[in-house]
Amino acid sequence: MITTKGAKIKVKDITNICYGICIFLFVIGQSYLLSSSAILATLCKGLKIVAATVPVLVLLRHSKFSIRNLLLWGLIALLIIGNIFFNQADSDLIYIVIFILYCSKAEPESVLKTYCISAGIAIAIVIFAWLIGILPSQTSAGREYLGFYFATFGPNLFLHTVLAYIASRKNKIKFKSWILIEVINVWFYKMTDTLAVFVVINASIILYYLLNIEKIKQFLFDRDFPRRILEIFPFFSAIATIVAQYFYIAHCNEPAFVAINAAFSNRPYFGKIALETYGVSLFGQPITWLTGTDGTKVSGMDYFYVDSSYLQVLVRYGVIMLVVLCLAMMAVQCYSVVTKNIYLCMGCSLFLIHCITDPQLLSFRYNPFIIISVACVGMIKSKKEFFERNRNEKEYE
Repeated sequence: MITTKGAKIKVKDITNICYGICIFLFVIGQSYLLSSSAILATLCKGLKIVAATVPVLVLLRHSKFSIRNLLLWGLIALLIIGNIFFNQADSDLIYIVIFILYCSKAEPESVLKTYCISAGIAIAIVIFAWLIGILPSQTSAGREYLGFYFATFGPNLFLHTVLAYIASRKNKIKFKSWILIEVINVWFYKMTDTLAVFVVINASIILYYLLNIEKIKQFLFDRDFPRRILEIFPFFSAIATIVAQYFYIAHCNEPAFVAINAAFSNRPYFGKIALETYGVSLFGQPITWLTGTDGTKVSGMDYFYVDSSYLQVLVRYGVIMLVVLCLAMMAVQCYSVVTKNIYLCMGCSLFLIHCITDPQLLSFRYNPFIIISVACVGMIKSKKEFFERNRNEKEYE
């Protein structure tokens, strides 16, 4: 805890603020805002470095020496060295790891709230700049870019802001808030034709009211089978996606699977190409994704990208990384089950479902749930110790 003229600022508050600053900068970095001004881009880059560095100085000053801390900070150093010399660990992975460590003592819900506020403000600024003509108005196949580099960026960022908002709640969401969310959701759908986002947000509204029924809550949290399903849901989502992809590969020429591929915008087809070209390994391999802008081709194609988070991580980073990511997300699910937090459970589960078709699992700007994974492990331990202590006291009485 740091004292400044009578006011006490907690270390976890500083890390939370720095996380919010980085999220804000990463979100506007998805738009043409920074490219419109070299000075602004330089300032934002410097601010990002400061926001990522300040928690290190604060934590080092207030942390006691231990083998655990040495290993954690050593992991950060290895990631940075790997990024410099081997160009395999990208900046997303580095920011994810360091903020997992920074926020390891923070309340999970407060971190999610920080993400919601920071990302929401950044989205609003970009769209406002687009509306008043500061940013270019681009359209592709009838889809507006809204000031972002791609038409899907705005709605996807909005979706994850909504999921973080739901997951951070401790009280019920007012009906008027849902009306505002749905109005914005419809607007994004009409402007960008991003169907997956539109469907997931509408599903979240329906699920919210269903899961607030007391009998459904009791069924999910008080019975062993549904609780275990919720806890292992990250692994279930990953395994189901991979099995479905291999099933598609085996039957890709059949009419039903041709129709499924078309319905999912060729996602299964590109997953097939990735698996057949690169295969699966423990540690993955560097892959250059193609979006048709650089003239390069893979297997005669000028576009090559795997949208499914689980398949992308499996092919690019390998089996071990996918297992680690699923374990991290499982920690969040376990925390929501232990605390019977239906809102966090719902937000995280919908995020995992969205990752089946979209590449946001290993993304700093899109995935706030992975940032709270270590914090959730600590909270689970504290909750279990609390429950155990209360039980022992009752038995003693």
